[in-house]
Amino acid sequence: MQILKHEPSYYQTTAFKWRQRIGFGISDYACNLAYLLANTYLLFYYTNCAGIDPVPIGVMFVVTKFIDAFTDYMVGALIDNTDTKMGRYRPWMMAGAPVLAVGMVLLFSVPVSWGAGAKLAWAYVTYIIFSFGYTLVNIPMAPIVTALSAVRLPCLCCL
Repeated sequence: MQILKHEPSYYQTTAFKWRQRIGFGISDYACNLAYLLANTYLLFYYTNCAGIDPVPIGVMFVVTKFIDAFTDYMVGALIDNTDTKMGRYRPWMMAGAPVLAVGMVLLFSVPVSWGAGAKLAWAYVTYIIFSFGYTLVNIPMAPIVTALSAVRLPCLCCL
């Protein structure tokens, strides 16, 4: 007999082993390290190494965050409707890992011989790719945290 999503037993998981907790922590650390590197060094790289004016790059960071807000919602909705043999979250993390890796490399690969407009377009496209890859990896990773604890609290509506 198949357990359906709306049944409480569908969401009951076995206790996570310590190696699974450590594995989760290492993977989350790696994602956040990539994100930290990109968001702390990228402005310096674009202005000093690639030669792009800082004002359009600042505007790019703001504009891409609005796009990122939409993609966060979109990926969350897709995860909610996912039901595979690998689970709800793993397919999205596996699909997002190569996108994140390619985006990270492309961020720091601005063709310096191009003109200012082409470099700025490159920066927009590659930062959107990187942000989308990060979204595909980290949005499904966040709900896994609740399964790492053996403590099960009742929901607020049941109190």
